[in-house]
Amino acid sequence: MDPQQSSRLFALPWELRRAIYRDLMSDIDGAHISFNPRSGLFWSPCLGANDDSMRQSSRPIYHNGPLEDFSSAWVERMSSDWGCHWQCEEEARSSADLCGESRCCSRMHYEYVTVMMEHGSIHVTDLAVLEHLVGSPVSRVPAGTPSMGRQQDIIGSNDLFFGLRTLDISLRLNLAFFVALDASAPDDRAVDVTGRPESETETVGAARVRLVSHLAIWKRLPQVLGSFPLLIQTDIRLDHDDVLPWALINEHAVFKEFGQPNSCYQTQVDVTLPLLLPSGLADPTRHLMVGVMENIGPGFRIHRQRRFPYVVAKNATGWDMIRTCYDREFSHANSLDEYLDELRLYGTPLQDPDELHPEISFGPHLLDELLNWRPPAEGNEEIVYEDLPS
Repeated sequence: MDPQQSSRLFALPWELRRAIYRDLMSDIDGAHISFNPRSGLFWSPCLGANDDSMRQSSRPIYHNGPLEDFSSAWVERMSSDWGCHWQCEEEARSSADLCGESRCCSRMHYEYVTVMMEHGSIHVTDLAVLEHLVGSPVSRVPAGTPSMGRQQDIIGSNDLFFGLRTLDISLRLNLAFFVALDASAPDDRAVDVTGRPESETETVGAARVRLVSHLAIWKRLPQVLGSFPLLIQTDIRLDHDDVLPWALINEHAVFKEFGQPNSCYQTQVDVTLPLLLPSGLADPTRHLMVGVMENIGPGFRIHRQRRFPYVVAKNATGWDMIRTCYDREFSHANSLDEYLDELRLYGTPLQDPDELHPEISFGPHLLDELLNWRPPAEGNEEIVYEDLPS
């Protein structure tokens, strides 16, 4: 990197340059990184996570119907891969790159991003950006950098993310990804799970290559977190984009790599997963318990929250639909019969478990949970049922 010795800006002490950068980003509490294959990384402001609202742009609708019956803005919010950061995705579409002006000079760009990482959390909401982090190991002390303390290491680093302090990962992924993590052998080539095409132009073969690549990215994440010397906090929020319940997911398989002896992360990791309700039916062989998971790591903690109750999907005839997810994890799913009826309308007969989802193995514990669950007795404070508005 050119040190730009003749620049008046870089003639100033680092403390003054940092103050200038902070003044430029005074209204920014955090930033999202998205990835464009043509232009590279794009930085946009974070407005905060929001799944308390229904994401509606008009009066909320609680029944099935063709997409044209709904506001297009609401449909986009339902299907947002950014999950609870759907507002941030909308903001990113209309905002300029937060780091745009700093790109005129490589050194200024590195310093600007470094100060942004001091100033707030860095948010990642897709695996493309996570791949960028995973694929670029950090060099703790770049070659030729004078050893003048940790700050000098940061501003002289050739790696953009050397100064990363707080990382927030929110991923709403295809169910096939989680199923593949459960089914995968040590050799990823042995994974016998086909990824689902994400567009009409993507072939099944390309989808499988993408899926295997995503599995490799996720499995390398714990080691990569350990390569950021200043990282002190990592928040991970996961969900899938299917109508089927979260109880299908083998959480031990999802976080297996975090508990491996070769995982070198030292950061505090807080993981937020969908609720497993009723909690008494959670399977300890598949699901993680709330609290600190010492068997995974001393700084690894599990939290639970309700899932957002709507998805955008396609039914058997190809019509795009917005459908209520009748799942025992949702506060308004006060009857499993409604959930089962919904699956049958979707062309998914629950009576034959193998047809419910072809790539999922339904164990006896989960079948018992699906077929025998009933609402809890009155007075159970863990689950609150709400009447649907008329």
